[in-house]
Amino acid sequence: MFLLVELYGWHTVMTPELLVVAAGLALLYAKAGNIQPSREGVYTVIPWSRQALFYAGILCFYFGYGGFLSVLAKESIDFYVLQLCIRYLCMIPLFLAGMPVWIRDGLLSKLPGESRVMRNDRYGLFAELVFFLLLSVLLLPIVFNALLKIVILRFMVHIILLASAWLMWEYFFRAEHSRRLGKNRKILLVLGSILLFPICLVMAGSDAVAYSYPQHILCISQPVGAIQYGIVSKSAFGGMMLMAAQQLSFILAILMSRKGTGSS
Repeated sequence: MFLLVELYGWHTVMTPELLVVAAGLALLYAKAGNIQPSREGVYTVIPWSRQALFYAGILCFYFGYGGFLSVLAKESIDFYVLQLCIRYLCMIPLFLAGMPVWIRDGLLSKLPGESRVMRNDRYGLFAELVFFLLLSVLLLPIVFNALLKIVILRFMVHIILLASAWLMWEYFFRAEHSRRLGKNRKILLVLGSILLFPICLVMAGSDAVAYSYPQHILCISQPVGAIQYGIVSKSAFGGMMLMAAQQLSFILAILMSRKGTGSS
């Protein structure tokens, strides 16, 4: 950590702006976002277990977009993939699981054709298709290296990833209202694994220099006595981590849904 601060500065490593945003989200949720209407029409506080999921989502928000991981992500494709997993496979389902349905309905009401989005299975599958295909294309070495030079396009890609991941997970939690509950979720799990498998193979077979970075400060080993510290980007670990995170996140989301989390 001290080496990161020395090389990048404390502001870059700590990203205090995100800390302020995260604290604001936590305060807003604690004051007005942790209640839901009961059958009698009275607002009650949601269980602490669900609130803890939302706060965990805030933690993922911070490390998914800032903190020391954002620095390490500039040095290694493995840490970059870790940040992507935190953003789209951890943060969003945790937010949705801890968020009252009336807030989620309010967000969906802003979408055109909201009444059809969650009633038709095709929308959830289409959102997953867009998310995993775009994620796979993003992680192709030639595309990844090109987007490093086109900031606006990279920003648009991540906006689409965020929106499609949100709709995918929203559909996942609402699938319990369908008669084909088990089938729908299994389809999402299997489809995600199939779509990610090719890019995981590509990353596993890529050389250490396949992915370029704007900075390679930490990749220059600095001798400290008989020990050398440095980060090596091999991408193979990133591919395996991506596949494992996808399957683990879906399995944990299924367990949360069976307990009624994110649905009431």
